[in-house]
Amino acid sequence: MPGPWRAFGDRILTTDTLFEQTDLPRRIAVIGMGAIGAEIAQALARLGLEVAGSDAVEGLSGIDDPQVLAAFRPLIGADVALHLGAQAELAAAGDAIRVTGADGSFDADVVLAAIGRKPNLDGLMLDTLGVPLDDKGMPDIDPATLRLGDLPVFLAGDANGHRPLLHEAADEGHIAERMAAPDGGGAGLCRRTPLSIAVASPQVARVGPPLSALDHAAIVTGTVDFSKQARAHGAVGRGCPCVSTPIATTGGFWPPNCACPRPNIWRTCWLSRWTSA
Repeated sequence: MPGPWRAFGDRILTTDTLFEQTDLPRRIAVIGMGAIGAEIAQALARLGLEVAGSDAVEGLSGIDDPQVLAAFRPLIGADVALHLGAQAELAAAGDAIRVTGADGSFDADVVLAAIGRKPNLDGLMLDTLGVPLDDKGMPDIDPATLRLGDLPVFLAGDANGHRPLLHEAADEGHIAERMAAPDGGGAGLCRRTPLSIAVASPQVARVGPPLSALDHAAIVTGTVDFSKQARAHGAVGRGCPCVSTPIATTGGFWPPNCACPRPNIWRTCWLSRWTSA
């Protein structure tokens, strides 16, 4: 958490302390509109609170596809006042906290900081291991073995910051266990197709590598529009478009980004992981 924010004391909430509250005020600003921030902001708004969401980037829920983002933004914007594309600044405004970002300011009773977490490695003295560290103090880790160089040291789950997701952490615990065993070694274990889902409305998912990591000269993009599908109208509650963008490459089939009503999201992800393997 940025140091100056600490001056506001317990009026700055985290994704831990939010769920310890016995009551919530009328106005909440959410700073950080990644997957967690967007989910919580929309949920709080649907509980009847006045919510504004800020982020330094013009993005939501980690969406990497501009078509999907264009479909998703007005849907969440119907519940949450969005201030995207500029760093949020906090200042006292009477009994409120004034959060100023892109497109104006918002006076909040409390602020939820959903700006991510970093691995808690400060006490491990990684700098004594003789391996190179980046500017954040993180060593380079082989994702197939989770091993630090040639050392008998392994970093798994949130500790390595590679894929900070629960199902990935479970896999990494297994990989580290196998690699550290007396009969371990070799090139490591094959990783699953990357999968992440944001439980917003509509739900957002990415299967496979992000669109920005693909060679655009070697891909063909197809779009499926759910705006006129009856199930989509019933699940989302309005006739706004939700799009899925499958990607075909010479090496296989990747549907990396989608925003779909709930009955469709799980089918899309299941099919994607099966066809991407």
